[in-house]
Amino acid sequence: MNAENVPVTLPMFDREFNSAPGVWYRRLRQTGAICPIVLPTGTPAFLVTRYDVAREVLRHPALTHDLEFADFSSIPGFTEDQAAALKSQPSTVANTDGDEHHRLRAAISGQFSPRRIERLRPLILDECRRAISSFSESVEVDLVREYASPLTMYVICEIIGIPDADRSQFAEWTRSMLSPRQSDLANMPVAIGNLQSYLNRIVRELPQDLPEGLIRDLTEAPEDVRLSDDEIAAAAFLLLTGGHETTYGLISTILFQLVADARLREATYKSAGSVGAHLEEFLRLNSPLQIALPRYTKEEVEIAGVRIPAGATVVVGIMSADHDEAVFGDDAAERIVESGLRRQPSLAFGLGSHYCIGAALARLEAVLAVDTLLESFSSIELARPSHAMAWRPGLVFGLEELPVRLQRAT
Repeated sequence: MNAENVPVTLPMFDREFNSAPGVWYRRLRQTGAICPIVLPTGTPAFLVTRYDVAREVLRHPALTHDLEFADFSSIPGFTEDQAAALKSQPSTVANTDGDEHHRLRAAISGQFSPRRIERLRPLILDECRRAISSFSESVEVDLVREYASPLTMYVICEIIGIPDADRSQFAEWTRSMLSPRQSDLANMPVAIGNLQSYLNRIVRELPQDLPEGLIRDLTEAPEDVRLSDDEIAAAAFLLLTGGHETTYGLISTILFQLVADARLREATYKSAGSVGAHLEEFLRLNSPLQIALPRYTKEEVEIAGVRIPAGATVVVGIMSADHDEAVFGDDAAERIVESGLRRQPSLAFGLGSHYCIGAALARLEAVLAVDTLLESFSSIELARPSHAMAWRPGLVFGLEELPVRLQRAT
C-alpha cells in the first residue's frame, strides 16, 4: 500500500494528550503499522506503531541517523541555511551510523562499563538519602523537583565530570533548557547557548578542578583515538540531554504509579522486595521517550507494505510499539507483577547499534531512587487527585511535578 491517507499531527506538546497518550497511539495502531504524521516541528514523517515492525525498522539497513540523507525541503518555513547548519553540527552517536558511530560510541563506552556504574551505586544511594532527610512531613514534597530531577542531575554531572563549583549554575541552565513551561521558552535558546559555551570552554581550557569523568577521559585519550574538542563537547551535551531528563521522567512515572495505587505497590514489593524485579515492565508501560530519534531513508523502501520515499523521516513510536496488543495483550497495571512471563523485551532503550549506552545506569538510578524512597516512609499519598497531575509536554514522557504528603517509617 501507499501511505497516502491524510497525516495527523503528533500532539506531543498537548498536556491533555500526555496525560493519556495510549488512547491516541492505540487508534493509530488500528489504522496501520506505519502511519503518516506531522511532527510538532512541522516535519512530515512516518510513524511506526506496531512492535514487530518497530524492531525491523530499528535495524533496517536502508534507514540512517545521518542528517545528510534527510530532506528538509518539505518542512514549512525551513530554509536552506537552517538545513545546512543542522547538517554541519558535530558528529555524535545520535546522528551517525556505521564506522563513524562505532568510533564515537567506543570513545564514550568506558563511562558506562559495569565497573564504573557499580562505583556510582554508593554515591547515588547517599544522594537519595540526603534528599530524603530534608523532606518535611508537615508540607507537600514535589518528588520531581526535589528528588528525581536533582538526583539525575547529580549523576550526570558525575559522569561528565563537572566541577563542584559549577554544578549549581550548570543545573540552572539545564532546567531552563528543558523546562516544559511556556513562560520559559524565551530563555531556552539562551540556556542552550550558555551550556554549549561552557562545555566548549572547559574542554579547551581543562580547569585544574576538573574532576574525573567523560571530559577528562576523552581529552586525555591517546591521539589516535582522541575525539576532536567539538566532538567531546557535543558528546557531553548529548549525555546531559539524554541522561538527565529521560531518567527523571522514568523515576517520576514509576513513583506515580506506585504511590497512586497502593495495591500495585504492595504486590510489587511483596513478590520481590524491590521494584527492580519488575522494572522491565514499568519501562514497557512508561517508556521515557515517546518516539525514537528520527531516521532517514537512504533510498525508497517498502516496509510492512508501505512505500516510503528516499529522504523521508521515519520515527519509531516506542510508546505505541511497547503497548501493541498483538504482542503484550492486556496493559492492566496490576499485571506488572506478572512481568516475568513476558517474552518480548521492551523497546524503551532502543535496539541494535543505537541501543541506549546509558541503559544500565538509568536502571540503577530508577531502582535505587524508588526503593530508597518507599522504604523510608510508612505512608506516601498524592497531594492532589491523579487526574489533576501535570504531565510534561514533548518528546520525554514523565510528570512535570509529583506533589505528595509523607509520613516517615518508625
